[in-house]
Amino acid sequence: MSKTILITGSSTGIGKAGALELGRRGWKVFVHARSTERGIPVLDELKQNAPNADFSLVTGDVSSMEQVKSLAKQVKEQTNTLDVLWNNAGLTLNERQVSVDGWEMTMAINHLAHSC
Repeated sequence: MSKTILITGSSTGIGKAGALELGRRGWKVFVHARSTERGIPVLDELKQNAPNADFSLVTGDVSSMEQVKSLAKQVKEQTNTLDVLWNNAGLTLNERQVSVDGWEMTMAINHLAHSC
């Protein structure tokens, strides 16, 4: 039986490469992007490179706890089981920024989003 994974921040870099490889190995992969506009081209590329893979796009800005909850709801609506959560989304900033919820941005994305 195949496994199901959600990879946050999988629209670029290591997350995108991991999504492609796990998709090729038969996993159901939830590809996460901040927005549909950002995610659709990535999803199309993944499907082109692994046409038999099971990829689904889920979206949400993980700096917003409301959008993190929406992201979780999107996954729950599409599967009863999530075998792996790969917390790949993260960032490092040179200047202080504040999230829509009032948290320092690095704390919001790198720590709070995963516990929401």
